[in-house]
Amino acid sequence: MVAGCRDKHGYINIKIDGKNYRSHRLAWLYMTGEWPSGEIAHINGDKADNHIANLRPVNDSQNMWNRGANANNTSGFKGVWWHKRAQKWEAAIIANGNRIYVGLFPTPREAALAYDVASRILHWPYGRQNFPAEDSSHVLLAGRALSHINHILFAAEAPEGGSY
Repeated sequence: MVAGCRDKHGYINIKIDGKNYRSHRLAWLYMTGEWPSGEIAHINGDKADNHIANLRPVNDSQNMWNRGANANNTSGFKGVWWHKRAQKWEAAIIANGNRIYVGLFPTPREAALAYDVASRILHWPYGRQNFPAEDSSHVLLAGRALSHINHILFAAEAPEGGSY
């Protein structure tokens, strides 16, 4: 039996003394003894799964990293879309407010795997990947994605007027 009702965003709300509370915040309070000071995220993305093992405190950026693909996504994968001019699938990821190009790939699956590698590097442990962690085929693309991401990261950190 579940107390409360779902709101339009999929969260379960429980009314106490005439005020609505999101059930995951109440679960956090009950299990930790502390009212959450910031956001509480559902690790698996299921807004009804309020088991304490599925909840964690996050900041705004970390919470965004855990989102799935947008509703209007045509590739079926987070961080992947069709690049019309190149006639290939493009993967990119947002980190520190910047869009980082991961690469162009012949299939959406390859682009999604490359996105997953970038997500594991840049957003671990908060980023949601397209494939479960047990899928080791992402290792095949790791070198390609790593070299591109490292180039971008080191270029951003290079001393003024120079490089490493």
